[in-house]
Amino acid sequence: MLAVSFAPSGMMRVLLIDDDPAAILLVELALQEADMDVDFTSEGSVQAARARLAAGCEHGGLPDIVLLDLNLPDGSGHDLLIAMKQNPALRRIPVVILSTSSYEPDIERATYNGAAAYYVKPSGFIELVALMRELPRHLAN
Repeated sequence: MLAVSFAPSGMMRVLLIDDDPAAILLVELALQEADMDVDFTSEGSVQAARARLAAGCEHGGLPDIVLLDLNLPDGSGHDLLIAMKQNPALRRIPVVILSTSSYEPDIERATYNGAAAYYVKPSGFIELVALMRELPRHLAN
């Protein structure tokens, strides 16, 4: 489990669910480069993400936004998205899909199941920074 934090608590809490250490590092660096005040944590599997979210429900430490990869080692990000949207304690958390898949049925399925947005992982760092700057617009009102 990789969990990092680079901002004081009380800032926007971002949970990235991705099993690729390079992708995790790039998102962390992009958030820093975007000069965003966030608490950043990550989980590398569906099981670890479910455990973190369950603990957050019990202890009031839920993320403000979730960035979710679709291809995880122990399950599908689609299934985790569905589970979150069916859980009354989690359904208001915006889930932004951040995937390498540009496959139209993946995009349609994620949108249908309640994703706040779907982004194909950018190939360049500058584009990733720009994408991170867009996160606040997806926060629930």
